Amino acid sequence: MGQERQPHWFQGKRIICAAALLTIFPARGGARLTATPRAPGAQTQTTDAGTKAAFEDFLGRVNAYIKLRSGLEATLPKLKPTDQPEKLADHEKSLSAKILDARKNARQGDIFTKEISAQFLQQIREEFRGPQGHEARQTIRQGEPVDLPVHVNQVYPRALPHTTVPPTLLLKLPKLPQGIEYRIIGRAFVLYDVRARMVIDFIPSALPAAGPAA
Repeated sequence: MGQERQPHWFQGKRIICAAALLTIFPARGGARLTATPRAPGAQTQTTDAGTKAAFEDFLGRVNAYIKLRSGLEATLPKLKPTDQPEKLADHEKSLSAKILDARKNARQGDIFTKEISAQFLQQIREEFRGPQGHEARQTIRQGEPVDLPVHVNQVYPRALPHTTVPPTLLLKLPKLPQGIEYRIIGRAFVLYDVRARMVIDFIPSALPAAGPAA
């Protein structure tokens, strides 16, 4: 008897099964299964999204502070334009006292949360380790650096100078509403209320130590 011929559908099934086995158990020396690579820009997009979310959260917290300050300042006698420094000083003192009372339970990290601080620190480190690093250090040195212990609700002494924040760094950070500024005190990166001369919050040890290394 001749060899029994198998139907076409059965032969096709054998080919499919063989292909499946080769996929699961590849032949020696053959191609191996590999994980699908991540798109080149995926990590950057994730980082950008995290930075954007953190900066939006930061500005929301800053605006909440401004709302609080505006309400407190509205309870004070309206400050009229004057060339008498003592009147300005009295207004600042009264305003800072009200803010201190309203924020007596404020702590470092209320505005510069862990997530927000991480994004700010990334921008600061990139600034000082990048091509602009040398110029950034020079800007700080030329701005009369001040080494002073920092705490929340601290009133900055009027007699002390202000350390200049490098302009190239400011371009990487969220733009602040009028009357609120970034400041550098020692190695701390500070959120500062100009109207009350008060430290709102800060990131400790944010700036690189003195010297050429970042």
